[in-house]
Amino acid sequence: ITTVEIDPAVIQIAQKYFFVSNPRHKIVQGDGFDVLKREPGKYDVIWVDIHSPKEGPTEFVRPEYLDALRDHLSPGGILVLVSPLEGREPDGWESILGERFALIADEVVNEPFRPYQVSIFADRAA
Repeated sequence: ITTVEIDPAVIQIAQKYFFVSNPRHKIVQGDGFDVLKREPGKYDVIWVDIHSPKEGPTEFVRPEYLDALRDHLSPGGILVLVSPLEGREPDGWESILGERFALIADEVVNEPFRPYQVSIFADRAA
């Protein structure tokens, strides 16, 4: 398992309270897409949790980011995308993601203070 987190404080909290010190679990500090571009491996599950980038969630839908995700997904693997609903354009990324991935499931989670969407995709080539 490889976890990538951009905020060092979150890594410290995870190590202190969530017992993530397992030799099979590597934690890397940095931007997830930058790390993914450097890593040679394939993954059965890639989980992208987009909280609130200053550019908004649509900033994530760059072709180079989507290509990096697809290129690192194992055959039969899945991409899980968790994104806030605020800042999203209606019918925004589904069509762009649909060029590379097949949508398997899509669910809106209505938390009282911050609704978000969980979408699960598979590689179109799989």
